Amino acid sequence: MIYIASNVASRQRLKPIRQAIRDFGLSCSSSWLDIATDYPGDFASRPETEEWAQERHRDLREIATSSLVIIDTLEQSVTGGREFEIGYAYALGKSFWRVGPKRHLFHTAAANVFENWQHCLEVLLTDGAASLKRARA
Repeated sequence: MIYIASNVASRQRLKPIRQAIRDFGLSCSSSWLDIATDYPGDFASRPETEEWAQERHRDLREIATSSLVIIDTLEQSVTGGREFEIGYAYALGKSFWRVGPKRHLFHTAAANVFENWQHCLEVLLTDGAASLKRARA
């Protein structure tokens, strides 16, 4: 199972990536890509809703059951969700891949780094199951 972490505003761009991974015969969860709207700009001032709590638990469950977590850093993010997710994966002992530039110190811990999704997908396509086995090691 592969989990993609990114900012929520990137979800439309990443849906075809998730589908391409699935088309390779690999499992990719990342259910957060299917949410209907972006979080509001004033997210910090809003009270937590049951829906947000359910989304948070779903995402953490998907990360915990993933063999590989890929963080997309191609776009800036001010919400911090992807950073929390990759930190959670790292704390669980999972290695992660990064697509995009390093934006802070912890991004340098990525096991594989790609400038773009095309290169990442090529590695998954040519090396699929072996890549996932190495990611667990």
